[in-house]
Amino acid sequence: MFHSSIELLRVFSATVGIGMGLLSPTVTSLFADDFEEDERTKTLGHQNAAISLGGMTITFLGGLLASTCLV
Repeated sequence: MFHSSIELLRVFSATVGIGMGLLSPTVTSLFADDFEEDERTKTLGHQNAAISLGGMTITFLGGLLASTCLV
């Protein structure tokens, strides 16, 4: 689960970033195509809220993991 290579960490981070960069616009365009005006607005709001909440959660858990592993 843990590794000691910073290069591997950078590769995995880049892979996640590229994946999110490709996936996020695709999902947004699917929502824009598949939903009508009012429902589209609500769905895109839910998507943005989920992305923000996920980012906050992952950042918190990453910091928690780092603090417990480094102590």
